[in-house]
Amino acid sequence: VVYEAANPQEFWPDFYGNLADAFEPLETDGAENVTFFLQPGEGYEVAPDAGTAEVTYYDSLADVPPSTGGGNSSIVVGVTASETELIETEGTETTVTFTLSEPPPPEGLTVFIDSGVDPVVGSSLSQFDVLNAEISGGNFPIPDADASGFFFTITEQTATITLSVFDELSVDTALDPDNFQEGILALDFALQPQDGYTIDPDASEINFRIFDNPDSKIQVGLTASTAADEGSTTLVEPEGTVSIHTFSLGAPPPAEGLTVTVNASSLSDFDLDAIEVTGGSIAAVRDDGFDLTITEQEATVSLPVLDDGVDEGSETAIFTLEPGDSYELNAAATEATFTLVDSIDQLSVPEEVEGNDTLPEANALGLSSDNPVVSLSGAVNEGFLDLGEDVDFYSFNLEAGQTVSLDINTEEIRPETLNFRPVVFPAFEDILQKPDTELRLFDEEGNELAANSDGAAPGEDFSRDPYLEFTASEAGTYYIGVSALGNRNYDPNVEGSGSGWTFPEVGVFFGDYDLTATLVEGNGGGTGGDLTGTDGDDMLMGTDGDDLLDGLLGDDTYTGGAGADQFVLGIAQGVDIITDFEVGTDQISLGGLTPSDVKFFDLNNDTLVLTKSNELIGVVEGVTGLYSIFA
Repeated sequence: VVYEAANPQEFWPDFYGNLADAFEPLETDGAENVTFFLQPGEGYEVAPDAGTAEVTYYDSLADVPPSTGGGNSSIVVGVTASETELIETEGTETTVTFTLSEPPPPEGLTVFIDSGVDPVVGSSLSQFDVLNAEISGGNFPIPDADASGFFFTITEQTATITLSVFDELSVDTALDPDNFQEGILALDFALQPQDGYTIDPDASEINFRIFDNPDSKIQVGLTASTAADEGSTTLVEPEGTVSIHTFSLGAPPPAEGLTVTVNASSLSDFDLDAIEVTGGSIAAVRDDGFDLTITEQEATVSLPVLDDGVDEGSETAIFTLEPGDSYELNAAATEATFTLVDSIDQLSVPEEVEGNDTLPEANALGLSSDNPVVSLSGAVNEGFLDLGEDVDFYSFNLEAGQTVSLDINTEEIRPETLNFRPVVFPAFEDILQKPDTELRLFDEEGNELAANSDGAAPGEDFSRDPYLEFTASEAGTYYIGVSALGNRNYDPNVEGSGSGWTFPEVGVFFGDYDLTATLVEGNGGGTGGDLTGTDGDDMLMGTDGDDLLDGLLGDDTYTGGAGADQFVLGIAQGVDIITDFEVGTDQISLGGLTPSDVKFFDLNNDTLVLTKSNELIGVVEGVTGLYSIFA
C-alpha cells in the first residue's frame, strides 16, 4: 500500500511538464490489444482454459466502440450502498449494488463511477480494502488514472461489490496517527455518463461518511493565499493586498454550522472593516483572533492588509487554528502564514521557482536594509534538465561596501523519498544521501566574482554545504548560482551548459536545500583604501589603488584588486586567504611576527603560510615559490 498526501496524478505533469506532451503522439496510435499470461509457479498450476486475459487499450473514452451485442442507451443504471457510514477501526463492510433496467448485452455493460473528492490521505479508492472485494455479476473493477473512481463491466442485471473500509493505521503501526487521520470524511461516488446506458436520477450516486473511529469529529484545515495569486502569501501594505484564509472541512458541517477559533496576534495589521466571508460568518472578534461559524464544506475569509504608513521592514502574520470540542484539526494545515512588506522592493520568494537556470530567469531574493535576512527552500533536481545540469539562480542588490553572506544547508535523506521514485541502486539503499552543492556569485555581466564548494559557515563544523561572503566594490545587481557538486564551469547565461556529479556510494547526491542570505552593513567587510575587519570572518575587497587589508580575528578573505596592496597575517588571528596576490607588487604584513618566524609550504597551486610551530595563519591562492614578500 502506498500512502500519498495528494492526488498521485498531479506528480506526472508537475515533474515532466511538457515532456509528456512531446511524447503524446506515441500514446494516440489507436486501439491496442494486450495479452496477460499467468505464469506457472511453485505451489500452483495454471488452469489450461483460464491462463490468459486479453485487454484492449483505447486512447480515450471517445474511441471505445459502442456495444454490438444488443446493448443500447435505453438501459437505465442505478447504484446504491447497504451501509454509508463506515468506521475504519471497525472495518465496516458495505455492499455496492448496480441495478440495470434490463439484462446487459452478452459482452457486458461497462459503467464508470467516479468521486470528485481529494482525501487528505491517499486516493478515493484507497479508503477501501479493494484488493479483498467480493464481486458478483460483473468483472473485477478497473481503477481510473488517479484512483478516484473505476470502470465496472456488468454481466448480469444485478451486480454487487462487497468490500470493507480500509484503516491505514492497521498496516503499519509506525505511522504517526496525527498525519493519517481524517476525522470524518465525506466521500461521494457518482455514476458518470457514457454511451450504452442512461443514469437513474433516483440512484445516481452514493454518499459515504467515513470515520477514523467511533469518536471522530469533522476535521478542519486552514491554508493561506492571496486574492491575486493563490500561490502567494505575501501582502504589500501600500497595495492593500487581500489575504485569503481558506477553511476546508472533511465533511459538510451540521445544519447550525461549525464554529472554529482562530488565534491571530497580528490582527491589528489588517483592515477588519473590509473583511468578507463566504461559506460562513464571523461569530466573534477579539484583539488576538476571531471565531468563524462555517456553514459550507469550504469557507473563506478575505482580509486586506492595512497600510499603517510605518516603515517596519518585513513582518510575519500567523493565523492559527485552535483545538475545539466539536472538531478535529488537520495536522498538515493548522496555520495560515503571511509575509507583510512595506513596499514591493521587500518582496522575496519563500521557495525556488523553476526555471531559474540563467541570470535573466533568476528569482529575486528581496534582500534589502529593511529585509536583511531572507531564507528559502530550493532543489537541485527539477525541470527538464539532467539532474546534474540544474542551476538555481537568485538575484539581489547591493550598495558599495555592503557585505552579503550566503549559506546553504541540507539534510541527509533516504534516497527512495526523492520524487516518488527509486534513485540509487539497491546496494546503496542503507546509505544516507546528502545533497552536495556549489555556490558561484556573478555580476550583471555574468563574470564570476566568488565561489565556494565546501565552506562551513561561522559556528559550523566542516561541512559539504557551501558558505560564501562577498563585499560589493560597487553598487549593482548580483547573482548567486546553486548547482550540484562539480557543476562549477557552466555559462550563467546558457541553460544546461554544465554538469555535476553524484556519488551515491558515499552519500553524495542531489535534492533539497535551504538558502539563507544575510545582509551586513558596516561590519564584516569593506571596500577600498585601508580596510579593517572585525573579530568574525570577514571579506575585504580593495580598490585599484594601494590598499592595506587587516581582518583582525577570524578567518578572513582578502581581495586586493589592482595596485600595490598589503595583507595582514598574524598569529592566533585565524586563517586568512589572499585571493589575488601579485608577486613583485603585493606584500604580506606580519602582525606580531618577523619574517624569521614564518615559513612557506607549496600545496598544489597555492602557498600555505605557517609559523615555525606549524600554525597555519594564511593561504595565498594561485601562487607558489614565495620567499621575500614581506612589508
